Amino acid sequence: MRLVSAIGLPKATLPQLIKETRKALQRDWGHERLVEGPGKSLGKNEKQTDRAGETNMALPVDLRDVQRKMRAYETRLGGLERQAEADRRQLARFESLLTQDDAADAETLAHIDLQRIAKHLQDRLAAVSISNEPFPHMIVDDLLPANFYELLVDAIHPAVFFSGEKKSKQDFRPNARLAPPRTKSIWGYMDQQVCPRVLMPILLERFRPQLDAHLRTLFGEEALDRARELPMTTFEGRIMRRRPGYSLGPHQDPMRFFLTALLYLSGSSGDDARWGTQLFAADRDFTVSVRNIFYAESEGIRCTLAKTAPYRRNSLLVFLNHRSLHGAEISPESAPPDLERFAFQFYIGPETGALRELLPSLPAERRSMWRTRHEAESGDRV
Repeated sequence: MRLVSAIGLPKATLPQLIKETRKALQRDWGHERLVEGPGKSLGKNEKQTDRAGETNMALPVDLRDVQRKMRAYETRLGGLERQAEADRRQLARFESLLTQDDAADAETLAHIDLQRIAKHLQDRLAAVSISNEPFPHMIVDDLLPANFYELLVDAIHPAVFFSGEKKSKQDFRPNARLAPPRTKSIWGYMDQQVCPRVLMPILLERFRPQLDAHLRTLFGEEALDRARELPMTTFEGRIMRRRPGYSLGPHQDPMRFFLTALLYLSGSSGDDARWGTQLFAADRDFTVSVRNIFYAESEGIRCTLAKTAPYRRNSLLVFLNHRSLHGAEISPESAPPDLERFAFQFYIGPETGALRELLPSLPAERRSMWRTRHEAESGDRV
């Protein structure tokens, strides 16, 4: 039953639901014998009818009402049985996914040529210029070799393995405990090999001038050399599943991330530029003084949509996390009701331990920029 609960199937079993139905019958009809079976119930009613005729008393139960309610409850029980059977079939499917033999996937991974992927990425990223409006970013089409991209898309698992309270906003992390082995192994390779070992070094080199200016803003001239030496890594790789009703206003990502990358994946309705990422221009310069996500409009900053990075299969959007107000919206009025928008997101930033060692050495005004919103509002120091 732990697996059933984890994947979101109904927690109540069919026997429990039938028991609840029996209790409801007892409550509605006021007599325990009525739920023991139609024959016994009607036999009891016949005796009550005889006694009622002899004593000229009112019937305790209206037989027509009994029959009507019995039909209603039988209909309900039939529906529960059909639902239970559907749940059993779905559970069997999930169990087959979770117990797949991953030998074939191991062989597939063994034949992936990481050097070939690296050469393809190097060529694709070198061919695209960085745009500075409304903030430094790149949009790269055909990012991955076609066969590796198709392998990733084919390994995206059923929607039930995505987590999130809202159906319009659900995520999956490759290191999740509950997931098909194929998904974990292939997307784990993307998250743990391709992103940190190949993509990250190329992106850091391409954005070096912009990152240098960003480090000067964050750490000051006096700590710039130490900031340049911070060891970098990738963070929070996840597949994002977005559906109609999803909306995220203009915001900047947490300060500890220096670059944000989004790889767009094929969805249920194919490519559609409208479901890409919105890039906003602010009505004035602003300084982010907390390390949390920064929502511009909540701070009184007016934002204007400058462009939309189009939602195209196998395309990458990457941008510097400095005054980089971005968002997304999938309006239920304009989107097909069955639309699914998939993208893989990850961040690049300094290793957490190294950053923590550097911050205490900064001047007070620099350290204050790394407070949480709660610390800033309460006046606490870093």
